[in-house]
Amino acid sequence: MIPAIETLNPESLAARMVAELNENPEARSILLRTLLTDDFLMLPAKVDRLMDLPARVERLERDVSELKAGQARLEADVSDLKAGQAKLEAGQAKLEAGLSRVEGRVGNLRGRNYEHRITRFITNTANHKLNMRDVRVVWSEYIPHSDDLSVQILDAEDQGIITAEQGQNLGNTDIVLTGRRRSDLTEICAVIEISLTIDASDISRVADRAKTFALITQQPVTPVVIGDSITVQDRQRAETTGVTVVIVKE
Repeated sequence: MIPAIETLNPESLAARMVAELNENPEARSILLRTLLTDDFLMLPAKVDRLMDLPARVERLERDVSELKAGQARLEADVSDLKAGQAKLEAGQAKLEAGLSRVEGRVGNLRGRNYEHRITRFITNTANHKLNMRDVRVVWSEYIPHSDDLSVQILDAEDQGIITAEQGQNLGNTDIVLTGRRRSDLTEICAVIEISLTIDASDISRVADRAKTFALITQQPVTPVVIGDSITVQDRQRAETTGVTVVIVKE
């Protein structure tokens, strides 16, 4: 005969199960895995992570704040760099301007020294380079001259032979000479411009001044440029214009 199964009411069954679980703690996890789903079993870990969320948010906000502060420092450094670069460029511009002024002054000094040296020996230069003799200095800034060019210019202006502008331009001439051509002793005049480096402006200027002086003297006047160097093109320009080129090395 099969023994009769003892029938327990729910409360008695639950009480026995609780008693067994209390006596055997390892059975608790087995029972929980049997009764609960995986999602429910993972809930404590999720709750722990959820509880840690405020701290993680706080760390994230701190990291963002530090990032913004770093970005602000970087922008400040970039601003300082730009300001420093601007100061450097301004200083470089001032330096270049200063160097340019110094170079200009050195160039002017060289030009003045060259002009003075040429003027000191202009009679010898005219004798040998322009085939002149009995040379007289009509006008020069550096050496005494026998005739006063300014008086001739004013007289010509008063008579309407030349304009005031032409007279002023002629008065800025470096040297004006008169003498005789060595080949036939014909009386000749020379208007001379001195320039360390002869260029197109020197050629044009001396040609205009020679024409003005020719109006005053009513005789041919030779325009002459004396310098240390001249380009091939400017030499051709001088020949076309009728300007005599004399090269005297510095």
